[in-house]
Amino acid sequence: MTLPAPLLRVEADLVETVGQLVWVAAPEAEVMRDEVDEAGLVPLYVRPGLTPAQAATFERGLEALLDEVDQKARGTYLREVSDVRGRRRELGVPVAPGAWAGRPGMVGPFQDEAQARAWQASSLPAGWLSDTIPHAGAWYVDVFVGDEALNT
Repeated sequence: MTLPAPLLRVEADLVETVGQLVWVAAPEAEVMRDEVDEAGLVPLYVRPGLTPAQAATFERGLEALLDEVDQKARGTYLREVSDVRGRRRELGVPVAPGAWAGRPGMVGPFQDEAQARAWQASSLPAGWLSDTIPHAGAWYVDVFVGDEALNT
């Protein structure tokens, strides 16, 4: 029996859509999910892992999803995260600044970098780190816990 391969960490309301994209790319593949993680995303795995041709089909499906008008309006993003836990990809939707509840993830949108930095300076408790990031014509704050905290 082959072990499942990590696929993506996905916004909960996009899990079914991602499953459909996998089915188009690899109809015989089994998609498995884990519990919602600390960022509110659902880790997905696929068994067997995608072949290069299947992975290319899956990536084209993700690109088409990100090009959809409603996903652009939501600020849906696909990114790679790398920290002490390793490298993984996320398909997520930013949290509005007023709704941020102390979880890692993307917060925004902000009209400009100055607004993003102002929120960053006034809203993050000690121990949290962040970066400001432009995406799709707006600015976002990527909020995360430092690597040192992950090792404890």
